[in-house]
This record gives sequence, C-alpha cells and structure tokens, in this order.
Amino acid sequence: MVQKMFSASLLNKLTVLLLFLLPWQTVVILQERFVDGVKWEYGTLSLYLTEGLLWLVILVFMGWYWRQFREQKKQGNWHLISDRQFLFVLLLFLLYAYLSAIWAVESSLALQQARRFLQAVLFGFILFLGPLSVQSVLRSIVAGSVLPSILGLVQFFTQQVNETSWLGIASHVAGEPGASIVAGASIGRWLRAYGTFSHPNVFGGYLVMSILAAFLLALSHKKKMETFTLSHVAFDHLFPVVVVVINSAVLVLTFSRSAWLALALILAVCTTYAVKRSGWLFRRLILYSILSLVVMGWLVFPLVNTRIERESLPEQRSTSERIDLIQQSVQLFASRSLLGVGGGNYTAAAMRSTPNFPVWEYQPVHVVPLMLVTELGLFGVILMFGVIIAAGRLFLLTRPNKNNHGSWFFPVGLSLSLLPLFLLDHYLYSSWIGLLIMVIFCFIIAKFYHHTS
Repeated sequence: MVQKMFSASLLNKLTVLLLFLLPWQTVVILQERFVDGVKWEYGTLSLYLTEGLLWLVILVFMGWYWRQFREQKKQGNWHLISDRQFLFVLLLFLLYAYLSAIWAVESSLALQQARRFLQAVLFGFILFLGPLSVQSVLRSIVAGSVLPSILGLVQFFTQQVNETSWLGIASHVAGEPGASIVAGASIGRWLRAYGTFSHPNVFGGYLVMSILAAFLLALSHKKKMETFTLSHVAFDHLFPVVVVVINSAVLVLTFSRSAWLALALILAVCTTYAVKRSGWLFRRLILYSILSLVVMGWLVFPLVNTRIERESLPEQRSTSERIDLIQQSVQLFASRSLLGVGGGNYTAAAMRSTPNFPVWEYQPVHVVPLMLVTELGLFGVILMFGVIIAAGRLFLLTRPNKNNHGSWFFPVGLSLSLLPLFLLDHYLYSSWIGLLIMVIFCFIIAKFYHHTS
C-alpha cells in the first residue's frame, strides 16, 4: 500500500494532472479586504486549487524520493551532492521572504507570498528531480492549453467573459469599467481575450509558454512519417499543429505587447536554429505559427495598430500610469532600501505612502526587477542573485558535454525571450500562476540544453 502511494506512476499522474489544470484559476478566498467599500484585489488572501494539488504532489514526491535515497544508499551509490551551495542560498532566500513578514505593512500578505515562493521552488525540484520525462511535461502543457484557447476565441468574438466562479473566471464586458480593452475613436471598445486567467497579459504569457512547449516537443520528430495510422497522424503530428495554430491566433487577441515581443524573440531564435538542425515538424510548426499570427493580425489589424501606435487616449493613459508606477516604486524603495516593504506588500506600502486615492489605482509596478527590489530590498536582491549564480554554476557543472559550446545559442536565446515578460509586466513575480510559468520556462530551457549538449 505504501509503495503504491509513493510510486513513480502515481507521482507522474498527479504531476501531469497539475500541469494540465495549470490554467484554471479555481480559488478559495480565505480573506477579502475592502477599502471604502471597494475590494482591494492585491490584499486578498486566497488558496488556488492547483496549490492544494501541488501539496499532494509534494507529499508523494517526498515519499518517492525517500525510497530512491534508501535504495541508493543500500547499494553504496549515495554521496553528498555537489549542489549544497545552491540549496543553502535558496533556503536563505526563502527564510528571508518569510522573515519579511516582521517588518511588512501586512504580514499576512508577506506570508502568502513566501508560501508561494516555497511552493514554486518545490515544484521546480519535482520537475527536475522527479521521474516525469520532459516529453510528458511538454505534452501536458500543450494539451492543457487547448480549452483556454478555445474559450479565448469565444470571448473575443462574443465580446464578453461570462462568470464561472467554480472555474475561477470573473465576468468582463467591454463597456464596463475595469475591463481590459483596446479602444480608440475609430474602432470603439473591444474586449481582449482573457481565457481562464485574471488578465489578458497573463493569458498571453501562458500561451507563449505553450507554443514554446509545442516547438520543443516537435524536435523529437526528426524524420517524416513512416506510418500513416490514424492515431499516429492525430496525436504525433496533427495535434501539435492544431494547437500551435489556435494558440498563435488567440495570442494576437490577447493584445499583450509583452507576450507578442516574447513570441517574436522565440520565433527568431527557433527560425535561426531550424536552418541547420531540426526536424521537419519543428520547421512546419514555426511556419504555421507565423502564418496564424499574420492571418489573425490582418483580420484585426485596426486593433493591432492601435496597440502598436499607442496614440489613442486609453493607450496614452496606460503609458502614463506605467511611468507613474515606476516613479512610485523608486520612492518606495528609497524609503525602505535595505529590507524592502515586505513580500506581497507593494500596494499596501503604496496606500500608506500616498493615501486618499481610489483603491483600484494602487497597482504593482509593471517591471519585475523593480517590484522585487521594492518588496524585498537590497538584502533580498543580493540573496536572489546568489540563488541565480549558484544555480548557473550547478547547471554548468552538471551538463553532459562541457565542451559543446555550439549548443549555447538556442537556450540562451530562449532565456532572453523572457525579458519582455519581466520588463513590461509583474505577474511572473506577483501571481501564483506567474511563478509557476517562470519555473516551467526555466525547466524546459535547461532540460533542452542538457539534451542538446
């Protein structure tokens, strides 16, 4: 019974389920905060369904890993691993995140953010150290993106997002305040595609990850089809093509500039890589993605043009708000430069610093590095850099072929594609789903580099 509870089979099934359900934002509200009768979104304490599922995965992983440890020790193959420096710095960072609750304006928000940091780290350990193959991870991500993408198409063409509380989907209508729209004097108001997410930008980041997963999954198909059975065509070739076409089209309808830039960088890197080494399916997926982007972009060109030129009043207001938030983050950092204002406490500190504004105007700065240094201070940033350096060192020491320098281009290029998401938005740091997206990005890029090395 114990062996079945902590078996590799059960661990793989639960991890696949978690990856598949990742886009669904079903949440249990633990505590809501209101300011002048209006809900303070960034002050809400909550627990997502995927967080609960992750803790179950963590429990099974711990049992499975302990069994592996005991078996290796009996065989005399176990020894002190060389990643202790990375683990030590990582534990220091997590401890610091928890300690920030002591000096934070809202200690409960700091504890919630620290918990999510811990969960994201443990999720990374499960992906890197668990028995689930990279191909299974990629397939789960690609399959899980289908329903949210179809929902995004329906939302855009019906111009409304219907509320489904048990799936974590809130109601949005183009004509109502607070909805994410593309607007202009000549085009009117158009609702952006939300999918199953709280904001189109987050949906865009998820779609970029799913498209990249489909590209990398296609690299395993080096030759043309030798068999033409229905199942072979459907699951190994037709399905990735359909997913990439739909996801690329829906990505246009999110009108997320950061996601557009990220995918543009990925396509540039993949196209360069495909010139000399890749399978036929990989090349076709790149072509289909580009064609889908062009066709959908042409169909909604007036809206795309409005987002690019940024001359309409809503776009100018959005740019002005982003600049104001950057200035605000600099002021908040100056007031608590060493320790920061506390994890998850950016908007709480902003309300204390500049009161008497409507609660919806208090938003996180749309630049991850600025948000990180504002919330965790210089000490936290130093620890974060320590984690990155230690992880890079461990990564270099454990790659299979240390003399293969030619394989650097692809993973480094894909890593740089994350920059638009880091520098033009905040959800990769501030939200639960964003932290998991970042962990998955790092996992698939790192695993791919080890494979090509």
